[in-house]
Amino acid sequence: MTNKKTILLVEDEVTTATVGKMGLEKYGYNVISANTGEFAIETVESFKGIDLILMDIDLGDGMDGTEAAAIILKTHDLPVVFLSSHTEPEIVEKTEKITSYGYVVKNSGITVLDASIKMALKLFDANQKIKTTINALEATLDALPDQLFETGLDGSIYDYHAPNTGSWHNPVSDMIGKKISDIFSPIVSEIIMSAIQEAQVNGFSSGKQFQMTAPDGTLWFEVFVSGKDYNTDNPHFIILKRDITESKRVEETMRESEEKYRLLVQESPDAIALYADGKIIFVNRATIELMRAKTEVELIGKSVIDFVHPDYRGFVRKRVMKAMNAGKLLPFAEEKFIRLDGTEVYVEVKAIPILLEGKVVVQLIIRDISDRKRAEESLRKSEEDYRKLFDDHGAVKIIIDPETGNIKDVNTAAEKYYGWPREVMMKMNIEQINTLPIEEIKDAMRKANVRKQIHFEFKHKKADGSIRDVDVFSNGINMEGKRYLHSIIFDITDRKFAEEEIKRQLAEKETILKEVHHRIKNNIDSIEGFLILQTETISNAEALSALHDAIGRVHSMKILYEKLLYTDDYKKISIKQYVESICDTIFGLFPNNPKIVLEKKIDEFKMNAQRIFPIGVIINELITNAMKHSFINRDAGLININLSNNNNQVSLVIQDNGNGLPDGFNINESKGFGLMLVKMMNKQINGSYVIENNNGTRFILKFQI
Repeated sequence: MTNKKTILLVEDEVTTATVGKMGLEKYGYNVISANTGEFAIETVESFKGIDLILMDIDLGDGMDGTEAAAIILKTHDLPVVFLSSHTEPEIVEKTEKITSYGYVVKNSGITVLDASIKMALKLFDANQKIKTTINALEATLDALPDQLFETGLDGSIYDYHAPNTGSWHNPVSDMIGKKISDIFSPIVSEIIMSAIQEAQVNGFSSGKQFQMTAPDGTLWFEVFVSGKDYNTDNPHFIILKRDITESKRVEETMRESEEKYRLLVQESPDAIALYADGKIIFVNRATIELMRAKTEVELIGKSVIDFVHPDYRGFVRKRVMKAMNAGKLLPFAEEKFIRLDGTEVYVEVKAIPILLEGKVVVQLIIRDISDRKRAEESLRKSEEDYRKLFDDHGAVKIIIDPETGNIKDVNTAAEKYYGWPREVMMKMNIEQINTLPIEEIKDAMRKANVRKQIHFEFKHKKADGSIRDVDVFSNGINMEGKRYLHSIIFDITDRKFAEEEIKRQLAEKETILKEVHHRIKNNIDSIEGFLILQTETISNAEALSALHDAIGRVHSMKILYEKLLYTDDYKKISIKQYVESICDTIFGLFPNNPKIVLEKKIDEFKMNAQRIFPIGVIINELITNAMKHSFINRDAGLININLSNNNNQVSLVIQDNGNGLPDGFNINESKGFGLMLVKMMNKQINGSYVIENNNGTRFILKFQI
């Protein structure tokens, strides 16, 4: 024996054990000994190379051999051959209850023992192979997702196997002894029984499918039936019940996918055609419409080249061959087709080689690009018009990126004005032209980018280093998907110089005008002084009164010139200051009336100098009259003057609490010079007035400013 087998000899008699060990070793075995059942168990646990156990049944006072063998075989799969000097049936029967591979009577001789050992080893090896096969079969069955039944012709279930998972995998105990009709619904039972009957005739049945409702939805199954001893009087059949729900779902998905693909192809707005062996074999509706055909019959079987414009045929032939040879998608290419009605159409064609029924064909996706071509032509013309309008415009124009300040484009006028060539300026930044600090430039660009149009005054630097004043009108525009500033620049250097000159001349004229007013005021002062001197030489009361009136009128004019002289605005004068000055001056002319009180309530607003003088004359005449005539024979009096402005409607009210107007007084019939002046001044300002008795005299004047 090339590989020595190791035998555990369990014998309580030392002499017998020694003789047995020596005999077995002569036959080529490796022998280890144990004299008790307990020691035998320990030896098996500690020594892993034992191939067979020779077990004496009677082992003295302790555990006997059958008990020791039973304990060992619980955890170790080893062949056990029992040795005994007993031949009684009850002893032999005791060993048969334990898995054993033989029973040898002691003193039968080494030859018999050797033969028994070899037979036991062969039987053990055979059993191991059977166990391996059975385990493999059981593992295979456990791995299968299918249910297996062994049934009779009447559907009786004799055996059943199912995986450990799934909604329909019932325990074996629930299946054995029942019939197919007990387990399944009538419809399903009928399908399975028909498969059994078919297998009885043909030996095999497959393809029968049915549905079953499960908690998680409807499931699909297929049964395969194979006959097992089906020619006997009691034939048996093997039924395999397979869950095909997923494959059904895949089939349905594929069917739906194919239907969707068919609909997508047919309803695609792009023309789609299949091309094989030089001929069109399929077209969709869009292709029929594109080619102005009535039906697909007019296109099927024709060559694509027949519809290609002669200028493009060579190009198309090369693309088709390239698609077939390359076996990959070719990108869209522009072509021109001649339709069935003779009209021409620009198209974009993509070639895709596909496998159809085992054959490579070319799928053509054809897109009508006539509108795009027209749009491109329109855009090209628009760009030409824009360029012409932009370049040929006489005004200086610059296109600027507001985010960076980089100059994107300039026109011819900008080249000439700034002195740099266009290609140089298109590499420049606006900071190189605008002399403002960078932050102010950025702020101006931000403002211009968000408004429709905005105006700036800048100083720009030219290529020769000169600095020019410019007006810049900027607005945001969208170009190429980005926001830019379109700036139109006007040189205002000469205008600015002219404006400065005008300002200088105006300032000079203002100085002269002030001097003129000053001289006039001095002349008025002189006239007023002459009149005052004249009063000193006149004793006639009437003449003296007339002189005092004249002095008041001259003084009113002098006050106006003072206001004109000391105000920055020669056109408009503060009415409040002017009227208060006149009132105070008139009071000063009547020093003998200290008990007369003048109350003033005058709004602050400005009026044109040409209109304010008549008001001064009116106030002068009315207050003078009141001081002279309203308080005769009275110790005290009150004059109230109220001047207000409400939305440019001016109201002047002069009220005294004196003697009032004489009976029958009519201002229109009055011959007095003062009242004549009031009427003249009222006409000059287009006003309206009323004089009435109201606990004294009240004068009301209204006019628009």
